Amino acid sequence: MPTNTQGTVARNHGVQLVHYISKDFGFADLLGETIVGVIPAGARILRCTLAVTEAFDDTNGDDIDIGFSDGAAELGSAMDANSTAVDAGDVAAGDIVDTAVDRTVYVAATTTPSGDGATGTGTVVVEYTID
Repeated sequence: MPTNTQGTVARNHGVQLVHYISKDFGFADLLGETIVGVIPAGARILRCTLAVTEAFDDTNGDDIDIGFSDGAAELGSAMDANSTAVDAGDVAAGDIVDTAVDRTVYVAATTTPSGDGATGTGTVVVEYTID
């Protein structure tokens, strides 16, 4: 039954939001530089997730790094991509990442693909809040 009393600030969904960037990518994308998106200055990165929808079948290029330059791994290091699964990155409670400037996020193979594979698809999602 309604009480006609004002709700609390904790229910104000209009100003406190979790934002995200995401990028679908395939095996061919790992052969070059692949940009997920740009995290704005003043953001606090909460979580990085890799969702593999089709396993990557290259002998070497089946682990994924996610970071702030091509091949870097600040957000996710050697994330398993040789089976369909969801893998949380390396952003943990003690490793919350604040950005002082706009930061471009990249996805890359941990080891350069050997070229003997041809399949694999996945999605990278990076969640953040803005101060």
